[in-house]
Amino acid sequence: EIRTVLTRLYDLPLQRSSVLNFETSLLYCARNLPQQQFITPPPFERYIDSKLPLVTKHLIENCTLVSDLLKLKMGRRKRYLYSLVKPSSREAMVGFHMITSNLSQLLSTLDKIRRKPKKFICLNDNMDASRPEDNQLIQAVLIDFFHSLFPKPSQFELPADYRNRYLYYNDFIVWQSKKKRLSRLLYATIAIAVVFTFGCLFHNECHKLKTRVRKRVHKIISRIKSSRRKLPTKL
Repeated sequence: EIRTVLTRLYDLPLQRSSVLNFETSLLYCARNLPQQQFITPPPFERYIDSKLPLVTKHLIENCTLVSDLLKLKMGRRKRYLYSLVKPSSREAMVGFHMITSNLSQLLSTLDKIRRKPKKFICLNDNMDASRPEDNQLIQAVLIDFFHSLFPKPSQFELPADYRNRYLYYNDFIVWQSKKKRLSRLLYATIAIAVVFTFGCLFHNECHKLKTRVRKRVHKIISRIKSSRRKLPTKL
C-alpha cells in the first residue's frame, strides 16, 4: 500500500531518494508522536527487514510532513462519483502488460498500474524458463502486488494452503462423477457388511423370527381359504 501511495505522490520511475525521503518523514513523525496505544500489526503485513513504524491514521493525522504532501497531491475529489466512458476511451480502461524475468522492468510496470489503475488488468506470462531463481523472485513480487491491490480475497478463492487439482472444468466434472460412484460403492459395501455381520451374530434369533413369520403367513392363508369355502353358492 505504501508503494501505491508513493507512485501517486512522485513521478515515475520512482527514485530511491523519494522513497528514502518518505520513509524518513514517517520515522521522524513516529519518534515525535505522543505515546499512543500499542497496535499489533496484522499478520503478513510487514516485511522482516522493515524499519518503518506501523502506519496508522493517527500517525498520518499528526505528521504534517506527510499529510501536507497527501493533501497537495491527492486532496481533490471529483464532483461526481461515476462518469460515462466514451467508446473511444474504452481501450484506455484495459491494461495489457508482458511479464518478463527482468525485475527492474516488472517494478516499473507495476508502478504504472499502481499510479493509474485500470478496470481490467492483463498480465501475460513471458518469463524465461532458464532463469528459475529470478522467476521465483518475480512471482513473490507479483503476489505482494496483488495482495496490495486486493487485500480481501473473494468468495471464489481457495485458502492459501490449497491448490486446484484440475486446470479445466470438464476434468473436475469427470473426477466428481468418479468420486460419486466410489462413494456409492463404498456405502453399498458397508451396508452388505453390516447385514452379513448382523446375520452372523443373531443367526438363531433370525431363524426363530423367520419361523414365526412363516407360521403367521400360513395361518393367514388358511383362514382365507376356509372363509372362501363357507361362502354360500348362488342359485
